[in-house]
Amino acid sequence: MKSRLSVLFPLIAALLAAVATGPAGAQPAGNRINTTASRVEIGVSFAQERQGLTVVGRRLLGGSEVIYLPSHDVATLFRGTRRWDDNRRQLDLRVRGHEFILVAGSRLIRQDETGILLRTPPLASDGDLWLPLEFLERIVVPTVGEVVSWDPTVPRLTIGSKVANITNLKLSSSRRSTAMKLSCAEPLGWRT
Repeated sequence: MKSRLSVLFPLIAALLAAVATGPAGAQPAGNRINTTASRVEIGVSFAQERQGLTVVGRRLLGGSEVIYLPSHDVATLFRGTRRWDDNRRQLDLRVRGHEFILVAGSRLIRQDETGILLRTPPLASDGDLWLPLEFLERIVVPTVGEVVSWDPTVPRLTIGSKVANITNLKLSSSRRSTAMKLSCAEPLGWRT
């Protein structure tokens, strides 16, 4: 069964993309790329001891406020690997043992051996596949066991781990004070 899905999914996705895009290399009519879309600098911070960085997104889908990130930045954020096939318009993204296959213009993606629909399709532009922010928030982050928060006002994306650092909490009190002792898996860090 697994091998059948491995063969059928790319064929179905390619067929859907071909039907939706019309002539080779064209985007679907409803997925017009805004070639003059302005850049949106997005600050990315991580809960672990990893240094934050800035990625550049764009509102590529004409008439939409959806922010897209290039797949090479998504692979970097999650320390994953990617293979973009420009001829087939297909991206194979691997993050922490999980495989995501996306086709330009198709809302249908394959996560491991499961098909999932996005609200907006990935778009091919500038020699890369651009992924809607929803793909990170709703699919990649939960799949790899992390949490994400998006603040569109800044804009800032915070990616963190679900694993709690605190392993034990002990309270003791006397007449004059209460003490709290925390045991942590890793040293606590803070910024002032």
